[in-house]
Amino acid sequence: MQHFNFKVQILHFEIVLNGDIVVYAPYETIILALQYDFEKEKEFSYKDLSLEKMANVMVSG
Repeated sequence: MQHFNFKVQILHFEIVLNGDIVVYAPYETIILALQYDFEKEKEFSYKDLSLEKMANVMVSG
């Protein structure tokens, strides 16, 4: 796995939060967060779910 040495915070201004900032992950942990998310996704089976349930799983995280 290739590692990058970026020093950037990923932020997003949320209108629904009256302009407050949502910090998704500190740059120091982004690789670990992505590895965790991808591992959880690999473990989950969409095989027996309806399209509606698949969509709900995807948007609910």
